[in-house]
Order: sequence, then C-alpha cells, then structure tokens
Amino acid sequence: MLLFVAAAFADCSATTADVQLTLEDAEAAFGRLDIVGFRAATDQANADVKCLREVAPRPLAARLHRLEGLRWWADGDLARAHASFAAARAIEPGFAFPEALVPPGHPVLAEYAASDPLTGGETRVPAPEAAVIWFDGRAADSRPDARATLAQLVATSGDVRASALLWPGEALFPYDVARPVKKGPNLPFSIAAGVTLAAGAVCYGLAAADYDTFHDPNTASADLPGLQNSTNALYFSSIGAGVLALGSGVGAVVAGHW
Repeated sequence: MLLFVAAAFADCSATTADVQLTLEDAEAAFGRLDIVGFRAATDQANADVKCLREVAPRPLAARLHRLEGLRWWADGDLARAHASFAAARAIEPGFAFPEALVPPGHPVLAEYAASDPLTGGETRVPAPEAAVIWFDGRAADSRPDARATLAQLVATSGDVRASALLWPGEALFPYDVARPVKKGPNLPFSIAAGVTLAAGAVCYGLAAADYDTFHDPNTASADLPGLQNSTNALYFSSIGAGVLALGSGVGAVVAGHW
C-alpha cells in the first residue's frame, strides 16, 4: 500500500515555501477583492499540499485553514468554512485578521468567531507501519472529528509519504497498518525456570531414594547418619530449586509482556 501511495506521490513535489508563497498570493487577491485570483491561488495551494514533501509547521497549517475558510465562505459553503476556521483557531487561538485582509465589520469575521475549535471530539486512527501520522504539524494518534485537518504520513526515515487536506468524515489516505507485536514468555527466564525445575526434580528423586534406603532393613547402621544428612540436604535443595523455578517462571511471564 505504501508503494501505491509513493507511486501516486512521485509525479509531483512541493515544499512548505511553495505553499507559503501561494497562500500569500491568495491573501493578496482576497484583500484586493480579486475573487478569481483568490480562487485560483487557493486551488493551487490545495494542489501543492497534496504534493508536499516536508512536514508543514503549525503556523503554515493554520494559515492554510484560514484561507480555505475564506474560500468556502466566499463560495457560500458555511459548513466547510466553519470546519476550516475552527481548525485555524484550534492551532492559533489568538490570531486576528489584519485589516488589509479583512477590514473591521466584514461579515466573515462573525463566521470566524462562531467557529468553535472545541466542537466535536477526536477519533483514534490505526498506527501506521514504520511511520507516524501528523495532523496540523503535530504527530498524533487521533484526528479531529469536526474540524478540517492537514494530515501527513511521515516515515521513520523522516520522508513525507502522503499529504492531504481532509474534511470532517473524509477518509485518510491509504497506508499500511502496524502489525501488533506478538509477546510471549521471556526466553532467558524460561530457560532458567526449566533448568531449576529439572534440578529440583532430580534432587527430590535422589532424596526419595535415600529415604527408602534409610528405611531399608538391610541398610547397615553405620550408613544411617550419612543417609539422613543426604536425604535432608537433597530434600531442602529440591525445595530451593522449586522456589527458584517458580520465581523464574513468574519473571518469564512478566518480562515477556513489558
């Protein structure tokens, strides 16, 4: 799947500087009431975003959302305008439009103020394989539900593999989902548990054999003290080995799931 995304991405390339210049053109066109030029510049910014080979910093993402909001307000799509304005306000809550761009009393200011950046929650997205997803210039595992967002797939090497401006409810670009790491008992602890358990079993077996010999009527009296000491030593050794085996077994399970 990543190869498919990379192939689609290979035919174009844009930098954050390219997007910045295009947004400046869009702002200048809006400020002089050149709606045709403004639409053309925002269309170009959208195309550049799809080819962006660098992670967009948060101020650039906010600027993009603000210009998108102006574009959709001008086109009469208030739902997308609010989604864009809310995204911009979530990133830069203290921003105020310069008067050269939006003069005081302009009706778009009321729409901008009405776009609540806290509306809606977030949805967790599947973790990608050997990559991280960035939303609006920040690595995250969740995307906003009710705001527009600039999503980028960034490989562990730092290469941007996909980039898209997404609207609420719009699907993410395709990517390989990380496979869950299978975990099991820790091998060194498991081996230690097996060895000590076997040693305990051997000690217990030898203790049992000495015990039987101790109680055998044919055993010489002179051998009884030695057999008693040997039986006790082997018996307690088997208990000690059993405790060690139990501890190693618990350690194998605990260490294997961290």
